[in-house]
Amino acid sequence: MKTGWNPLSLSPWKCVWGVSLVLVLLPALRAADNAPQGPIPDSPRFMVYPAHWERGKAFDATIKDARCGLTGGEVIIPPGLGVSLNTSPSSTNTVSADGCYHVVSVAIDSSARLSELAVRLTGKRADGTIADIGVIAVPVVDAIRGPLPPGLSPQVDVMWSVLPDTIMSSNYGRRMSKEFYGIEVVIGNDSGFDLLLASVGFQTELKTTLIIKNGDNHQSYLKLPNSSYKVSRSVLEKQQQVGPRAIFFAIVKTLGPVATGLVPYFVAPRPKANFAQGVDVFSNPLEKGLELILPDKTVKELANLDDHLLRDGLIIRNNEQVRSRVFIPRRIVKDVGKRVDAQAGRKDKDKDAFDENSPVSVMLALHSLVLIGDTVQYLNRVHVTSDQGTGVAPPPTAVLSINELTADGKDISAALTGTNLGGAVISPVDPRVHVSDVHVDGTGHVVTFKINADAKSVTAPTDIQLIVATTSGSTQVTLRLKPAS
Repeated sequence: MKTGWNPLSLSPWKCVWGVSLVLVLLPALRAADNAPQGPIPDSPRFMVYPAHWERGKAFDATIKDARCGLTGGEVIIPPGLGVSLNTSPSSTNTVSADGCYHVVSVAIDSSARLSELAVRLTGKRADGTIADIGVIAVPVVDAIRGPLPPGLSPQVDVMWSVLPDTIMSSNYGRRMSKEFYGIEVVIGNDSGFDLLLASVGFQTELKTTLIIKNGDNHQSYLKLPNSSYKVSRSVLEKQQQVGPRAIFFAIVKTLGPVATGLVPYFVAPRPKANFAQGVDVFSNPLEKGLELILPDKTVKELANLDDHLLRDGLIIRNNEQVRSRVFIPRRIVKDVGKRVDAQAGRKDKDKDAFDENSPVSVMLALHSLVLIGDTVQYLNRVHVTSDQGTGVAPPPTAVLSINELTADGKDISAALTGTNLGGAVISPVDPRVHVSDVHVDGTGHVVTFKINADAKSVTAPTDIQLIVATTSGSTQVTLRLKPAS
């Protein structure tokens, strides 16, 4: 009866044959495991830097050919698209000695077509003739758009409301509530760009002129800008200097010295002492007590104005929301409201007539809000971050230990010394330059790294930039790139 397999029952020859078979098949099995699971895609032959060409820019573009066939060739751009090459003697238009790089000066109009540009390249073929060797599709774009939340189209959201007079008076004083309407504005920027906000305006329903173009009537409406920060602050500063409280305390402080000068005119000792004592009480305890009873509110009101009011040149970063306030003169809005009523045939006592004390009526008179600004493009972005332990972290500063770099493909050691270099990332602007082995010391004052440039990629000395970026900002250092001798 068989109870199981016994390895001792095998003959010696069977054991030797089995071990030999395993030794023969094992290398083949390992090679099969290491074999690629699918075809490896070929890397593109041509590369261009920058990869996107922005409208309204003039810059040097670097084209790289993996087969080094650019010798004797040229870059050809289709005409009529707003993109041109600068071929003047002073412009950059060079090909490296090995034919791997071609640097050209490109100028793009602000009205250039937003599409992919087919850039033709010519060069030397294997038989020595000059002919077309390839085409690069380069996107022509507007300012580089930032990330957006999934499913959200680019937009700028605006909400606004008119502050009641009581809130205006509590925050900025009665004088400001009598002179201005306060308007709270909330702006959400999901456009993909940083926005530079210059002003906030309002398009009213007050008809101004009727413009006739090509037989069509175009009605224009009055637009009102907000009051600037300096104009609004000057009204409150005047209230602090010559307002009722300022005049009252100026009189109180003046009466004390004047009364003191009248003391010598008393001859009798007792009336003279009583008068002098009364003057002392008036000039010291009474004056100080009045300052406690009637404090200077304009100090806090000026601080509120500085904290809340929209400043010229406010930058609203992408995917951020900003809450601010703007002022607009009451008298102008009141005149607009009355004239809109007149154009609509409404009288002062009508239910829908303009009411200067009603926030909703003022909003209807202002009608719609208009933002005036532009997108922001950064060549060297500096973003200051807040730290609870040290307050505001300033951007880094850096000095490079070397002045020149030879394009010979060999690594050389370099160092940056400066401040706030913790966590620094070094990025060459030129694609021919490469940085590796970056190390930052514990103090954040020294960064060591290795740097090299592609061999034979430079035909003439040129300046390049290295961007040093940290969490608190970035800076640039310049390095001279020279050809190998």
